[in-house]
Amino acid sequence: MSKILSLKLKNEIFEETESILKKTKHPRDAYINEAIHFYNRLFTRKMLKKQLLKESAMVAEDSMAGLNEFEKFEEGLLGEAGLMEKSDIMVDQLRTNDNRRFIRRVGAIGRATQKRLAENIKIILT
Repeated sequence: MSKILSLKLKNEIFEETESILKKTKHPRDAYINEAIHFYNRLFTRKMLKKQLLKESAMVAEDSMAGLNEFEKFEEGLLGEAGLMEKSDIMVDQLRTNDNRRFIRRVGAIGRATQKRLAENIKIILT
């Protein structure tokens, strides 16, 4: 379906368009349709970029706070509850594992660390 449209063009834009159309032998209406379609896509992307920047700024502070909490676990748990090697809990890479995949128990984390871990998991899941 098409709509009939009357519009005013500046002389220089009209002349430039006519020159291009003569060289390309492209129909004027198709050329204008393609130009408007292109501009609509461009403008939509600009609006989306503006929206994403605004939303990113809104969550940046919370994201940084969460990241700081995650990094506390990445500093290592050496010596805690029998862990003899530097160990990390990667809370931001949380996933479900089947207990059969674990080969042996290497240690246990303390209650305070368990509590911090549970709080950070809640942050991720909400």
